[in-house]
Amino acid sequence: MKNLFTLLAILLFSAGTEQAMAQCKTYFTNKAGSVLTYNMTDHKNKPSGTYKIEIVSANKNATEISAKTTFTPTKGQAFTAAPYVVKCKNGIMSMDVRGLVANAGGQQIEADVTASFVEFPATMKVGQSLPDAETTVKSKMNGAAMGDMNIKISERKVVGIGAVTVPAGTFNAVQISSVQDLKMKVAGISIPGSKIIINEWFVLGVGMVKQESEIKGGMMGRLAGGKSKMELATIK
Repeated sequence: MKNLFTLLAILLFSAGTEQAMAQCKTYFTNKAGSVLTYNMTDHKNKPSGTYKIEIVSANKNATEISAKTTFTPTKGQAFTAAPYVVKCKNGIMSMDVRGLVANAGGQQIEADVTASFVEFPATMKVGQSLPDAETTVKSKMNGAAMGDMNIKISERKVVGIGAVTVPAGTFNAVQISSVQDLKMKVAGISIPGSKIIINEWFVLGVGMVKQESEIKGGMMGRLAGGKSKMELATIK
């Protein structure tokens, strides 16, 4: 369960002038067929699985890109999320969160996700605050309601720009910190909420290369609390 919520942050990544189009390409890979593979580790720094982002399609000017994700835990069955969309407009890259849930453990999970986009300005500088985002997920498994989850992403801020080293190499990256507040209801009953403290590193022409997260409080904190990490291993 921890890995499912950790991925959020990932799910949570400009039609105009030629310059705006070029800027849109900076924080997300836009070549159809490209695959980015990440190694994931848990709070004990032990391998917990791999995560892949595959570019399904991109329109002529790369102003709308479709991508899908696949998570393969060290133990258990891999699942692939429905495609989500990255758009570019007026120098702003925005990423939706429709790829939040998919098949897990052989069970069919259906999700009604309220559209929400996380924005990445074409130009960022240290100390800059970025827009918040919020989304709601209503999920079912095999036709039966599982519950509702509200996710609010706030306190997004550019905290650094510089070199970061991951298995795929050393990159010049923009580091963005944020807080995700999770509130859940199961059968109409509220469950104590959790916070996820997140740091992510984004690279021009590549996308995210590293993520560090820590779950605090609530049910998620009790079940899967502690720090975890995801690092880019290969680009194809």
